[in-house]
Amino acid sequence: MIDLARSDLRHFYADRESGANAVDVFGFERHGRQVGTALFREIIGAKLDVEPTSVRIERDASGRPYAADSDVYFNCSWSGTLAVFAISKLQPVGVDLEIPGADRFPDSLSESILSSRERRTFARLAAARRPGWLARAWTCKEAVVKGLGCGLQLHPASISVAPPEDLLPEAPGWHAREARNFPPWWLAELHWAGAAIALAVLSRPGSLRFVSLVP
Repeated sequence: MIDLARSDLRHFYADRESGANAVDVFGFERHGRQVGTALFREIIGAKLDVEPTSVRIERDASGRPYAADSDVYFNCSWSGTLAVFAISKLQPVGVDLEIPGADRFPDSLSESILSSRERRTFARLAAARRPGWLARAWTCKEAVVKGLGCGLQLHPASISVAPPEDLLPEAPGWHAREARNFPPWWLAELHWAGAAIALAVLSRPGSLRFVSLVP
C-alpha cells in the first residue's frame, strides 16, 4: 500500500511509469454527501498530465464512465465515510466497497444474491464468519456488473465469484482470482480500514497499486 498526500498526485504519476495496462485504486475518506468529483478530476488530470479543469467525463455505449479523448476508464464506490476510486488504462474497470456487518449482510440475503454453488459454500461457514464472506461476495459481483456497465440488469445470483472460505488478512494486499462464469473478467480483493474492496477488470493488469490518500 502506498500512502500519498493529495497534493502529491501529479508527482506520483510523473515519478512512476504506469505501463500500458496499469490499474490504480485510491482509498480516501469522504465528507458529507459529496463523493469527490473534484478529486476524481485531479487524479485523472495527474495521470494524463493535464489540468483537472480540462478533464471531460463521458460514458461509452454500456454506460461506463471514461475520460474523453483518452484511453482512461474509471469507477468509484463508497460506504459510510470510506470511498475508493479505480482508474485504468485501455480497459473498463469496476470497483466496489462495503463495510461488513450482520445488519447489512444478514443470512437471508444469501438466497437472493448467491449462486447455488456459493450457497453451498456459505452454508458451511460458521455464523460469525457469514456476514464478512457475504460482503466479499457482494463486492465482487458489484465490481463485475459495474465493469460490464449493466448494473443490476444482471441478477447477482447469475454471477459466480465464490470467494475462498479463508478470511482476508488485515494487512492490505491484493488477492487475485477470476470470476468463475464470466471469463476473462479478473478479480482482486483487498481489506482496508475495515472495508471489503473488490476490483474487476477484463484482463489481469500489468500493475495494480492501492494508494491511500492521507489528509
